[in-house]
Formats: sequence, C-alpha cells, structure tokens
Amino acid sequence: SVHRRRVELTAASRELKVVDEVRGPRRSVRLAFHLGPAIAADLTGSRAALSWTRDGAERSAVLDLPGELSWRAHRGETDPPLGWYSPGFGRKEPATTLVGTGFSDGAEGFTTVLRFHG
Repeated sequence: SVHRRRVELTAASRELKVVDEVRGPRRSVRLAFHLGPAIAADLTGSRAALSWTRDGAERSAVLDLPGELSWRAHRGETDPPLGWYSPGFGRKEPATTLVGTGFSDGAEGFTTVLRFHG
C-alpha cells in the first residue's frame, strides 16, 4: 500500500489542513501526531484542545482529527515507551502523542485540521 500526506496552510483563516491518503487493499491504519513537550492536549473524541505559553502569553489551538479513527492521547508512558521528546542524546521529557487507529478501505483520505486561536 502507499501513504501520501498533503499539507495546506491557509493563512487568512489560520488553518493548517493535513490529508493522509492510504491506497491499497483494506487494512488497519495507525496515524500519529507528536506534539512538543510544552503543549498540553485535552482530547475528547476526535478533537484535541491544545494550549501552551509563548513569550509569557497563553496560546491555544484546536486539532480536529479524522473521526473515522479511534483516538488516544499518550504522554510519558513506559510500556511500551510512547509520548516522549528527546532534546538531546541521553535525555528525554514527556510529550503528548495522539494516536488514531482504525481501518482504511484503500480509497479514502483522512483529514486533520489545526486551527489557531487569537
């Protein structure tokens, strides 16, 4: 099977759209989005509310994940190791990884939209 990812940025609406295409026979699919360690994610269904602080100001965004997949958030887990960021050799710190699992019929695209606030 073939995986293609297309990314579109619309500056006027402050949106980033990611379309993952999986071509081939029906198969299980696993998509992952790795967030930086300073980003907090509150996952409800297929929507993640993101928040972080930059230059002393609170920032936020919403990540609408493909509803065809089942989503879970992982942060600082050890068995298996999932939800980590390494700023350098031999160092690691917890970071959220959003993982979606499900099936592809071989023709559909999975669309994720990131919308920045403020």
